Amino acid sequence: MRIMCFSIFCIFISCTSKVKQTQEPIKNNQASAIRTLEEFKKTKVSNYTSNSYLKEINRIDIDSFLKKPFDVHKFKKKKNGSNSGSTKINEYHYQPTKYGINYGFFLFGPKSPYDTIDGKIIRSPITGYKYHGNKKFKTISEQGILIKTFQPTGKYMHKYNNPRETLIEVVARYNDYDLPELAFIGRSRQYRIAKFGEPHYTINNCDIYSSKNKVLLFNRKERWLKYAVLKNNYAPNKSYNGLYKE
Repeated sequence: MRIMCFSIFCIFISCTSKVKQTQEPIKNNQASAIRTLEEFKKTKVSNYTSNSYLKEINRIDIDSFLKKPFDVHKFKKKKNGSNSGSTKINEYHYQPTKYGINYGFFLFGPKSPYDTIDGKIIRSPITGYKYHGNKKFKTISEQGILIKTFQPTGKYMHKYNNPRETLIEVVARYNDYDLPELAFIGRSRQYRIAKFGEPHYTINNCDIYSSKNKVLLFNRKERWLKYAVLKNNYAPNKSYNGLYKE
């Protein structure tokens, strides 16, 4: 994997940067097995908005989920690498030790094909999906999944597959096919409540679940989510610069 520390990486250093994404049909004669949102608009809304599926959702213990929502090492092994580079973290983020570097990973190259162009199967690093009701719709974003980790000093530092790195933060703007554990983009608030129970807090248009120093934030408009590991236990009355933004 080539480590690329260049200007493109600034797209996710700033929490206030605009997101370039679309749910329009893909141009250049691209097709997909997953229906697009534009196609959905041409169908009967009642076909996709039934809440009957909510009754079949298995409740997850939120404390256990927050402790380890997914295995970052296994997720990265499902990909053919990614763009990456050193990144800044906020003062409130967890820092295992001062000896090491914070890394950001984005534009993950999938091993499995998710799209087609002119009838040819491709592995697109910008293709994901969102939900409407219980149905999936393809979406395109250059910032679909952004992962920040801490890599301690040692022989694995600067390696894509680093068994010693620690997950610090994840921001998702679409659902990644290889990360079903965090496939909540487009899911309704009712779905999340059925899955995790009532949110612990609602601050700055975010529903928040917390357990000690782990927090999971859902944008109330279902556009993004964030999982973060903090330096100290989460305190809702404390100011966290950037935590409640993308």
